[in-house]
Amino acid sequence: MDTMEQRWKMHKCEACGNEVARDYRKAHVYREHLKISQLFACPLCPFSSDYDKRAVKGHMRRVHKGQKYRYNNGKPTNFLVGVL
Repeated sequence: MDTMEQRWKMHKCEACGNEVARDYRKAHVYREHLKISQLFACPLCPFSSDYDKRAVKGHMRRVHKGQKYRYNNGKPTNFLVGVL
């Protein structure tokens, strides 16, 4: 398991040369290089996340507990807004 020190160790982005924390690399690429915003969105309200589907799932559990939305194979649909 990673320690907090390992997770926040800085790495150099090969595309732009910026120093980026390991846990932030994916978000950095989506925001800075692919120019994707609101990649994952709540199907019930305007809440979205640029890079973390888990943030949207947690939001739905906390904010929309008990509300109905469509499922596909037991999972809520319409999370993915942008396409890579």
